Amino acid sequence: MEVALSKRRTERLLSIVVLLLSSRRYLTAEQIRAAVSGYPEEQESFKRMFERDKEELRDLGIPLETGRATQFDDDLGYRISRQDYELPEIHLEPDEAAVLGIASRVWQSAELAGAATGAALKLRAASQDADSDGAERCADDGTSVHGCHDRSFPVCRLRCLGAPTSAQAGT
Repeated sequence: MEVALSKRRTERLLSIVVLLLSSRRYLTAEQIRAAVSGYPEEQESFKRMFERDKEELRDLGIPLETGRATQFDDDLGYRISRQDYELPEIHLEPDEAAVLGIASRVWQSAELAGAATGAALKLRAASQDADSDGAERCADDGTSVHGCHDRSFPVCRLRCLGAPTSAQAGT
């Protein structure tokens, strides 16, 4: 019973976040109630549940804003500003990207191999320096094809020792 209740609450909270992120204007509690399944019909029960949901979202760090859609509205509305919700862009130095690439290789033998590979692909795609010239890996004989000239150099290890380049990964 507790698992089903937790699953319903999680689905309801996620639905609220998606709804409020997709709206440019403030939505009233009643508009949220109409759009999100899982709220009770009885008004007082709805109010208590909605207050708990708002508190939980704020505790999770979700920037839930309150305001009025227009100056003529009596009811408060809610929204989530995309700008306040999105994570900032990640800027990694070449050696930082290399360390993350090496760590993802270690994780490939662990249970998180799929997640590690996906994270490494995303980091490589976002990196300005990881594959900026579209170069290929170093040749097996150790000759460099992208200018690092040293397979012990962290960026070379990231590019050449098993990690596909952005072009090879299809990004």
